[in-house]
Amino acid sequence: MKRLAVIVLNWNGLNDTLAALDALARCRLPAGWALWTIVVDNGSTDGSVESLAVRRDAELIALPHNLRFAGGNNAGLERALAGGAEAIALLNNDTEADTALLERLLLALEQDAGAGVVGPLIYYGPPSDRIWYAGGICRPGIGWTRHRGIGGRDHGQ
Repeated sequence: MKRLAVIVLNWNGLNDTLAALDALARCRLPAGWALWTIVVDNGSTDGSVESLAVRRDAELIALPHNLRFAGGNNAGLERALAGGAEAIALLNNDTEADTALLERLLLALEQDAGAGVVGPLIYYGPPSDRIWYAGGICRPGIGWTRHRGIGGRDHGQ
């Protein structure tokens, strides 16, 4: 069985993190895949660590202080790689994941053996059909990036 590690970063956002974990639990996975959820707590002071430590559906990494976005996610990535994850997803704790999210991302990876990274269509908070992210454009030579579709309405395009 292959493992998908989903890393959820938390910093004083217990309610958001609990909702994200509940949404992840409802996500479908393709046959042959298992979900491994890793919550990285970035030095919270709101009781998050104590509440998350008792969850059976997620492994908790409790950092002693806030390493910010990159440092916290790096701690989760190190754990996922050391644990043999075949795929890794980073999920913000304020995300409301569609039940098909993980299934579609993994199927996209399986369909293109050359793909190293996939990303979903992301909307602004509900209720919304406004796009926040529909892919990106990156020109590293000049340090320029932008989101495709940002602010537009989703009409199935």
